[in-house]
Amino acid sequence: VTGSGKYKYEQEVEITAEKENLPGYTYTNFRWETLDATIFENASETTTKVTVPAANTEIIASQERTINEYTISYNLNDGTVEGTNPEKYTVETEDITLINPTKQGYTFTGWTGTDLSDLTQTVVIPKGTTGNKEYIANWETNKDTAYKVEHYIEELDGTYTLKETENLQGETEIDVIADIYMYPGFTENRTHPDRIEYGTIKPDGSLVLKLYYSRNEYDLTVTAGNYITSVTGSGKYKYEQEVEITAE
Repeated sequence: VTGSGKYKYEQEVEITAEKENLPGYTYTNFRWETLDATIFENASETTTKVTVPAANTEIIASQERTINEYTISYNLNDGTVEGTNPEKYTVETEDITLINPTKQGYTFTGWTGTDLSDLTQTVVIPKGTTGNKEYIANWETNKDTAYKVEHYIEELDGTYTLKETENLQGETEIDVIADIYMYPGFTENRTHPDRIEYGTIKPDGSLVLKLYYSRNEYDLTVTAGNYITSVTGSGKYKYEQEVEITAE
């Protein structure tokens, strides 16, 4: 402020004040006042004139201020954060370092958004910052996400049991097809109701493809040779089936 000094009674004096205008605050209700009364309320002029009274006088210039609150919004693109990233802050908030999210089957490649020109792994909002913020999480599919292929073979009683499991890896969300094995005495059953030959690798590694192999059937012919009057056992049988044959 300016204007302090020694003046004569009824002398007109010009006084001025420079308003504080720091970022992050809203200023209201500027006024000139004495210890006893307000001279000008909500004054817009920072320069005014007063007439010196018949006494020593103190004139005070003042204004009120409130701290602004800003928002921070996030688009995690289906990711999750362990902990909490703040959704609001002020110019007086201490430095904020964002917690990076995670997502099954994906690798976090960085944040984009307010004031970020490139993908940024570590985002810090320093104390003294102002303005609303928006940040977007970016992801890259993992190339080593797990999936399985199970191979089932038919037992002689018609049921299927697991013979072997392939533990494989591939890129998340990529379509894959199971390799059909060649088991001696078996043929892959393309009509089995539980057969799953194709699938998309799931982020959580839960994809399981299933192939079923039926036992082949073969003709068995039993022939009567020299001095044999009759034989039994001819027919169509499954691979590895035990067959009783007789000769008379």
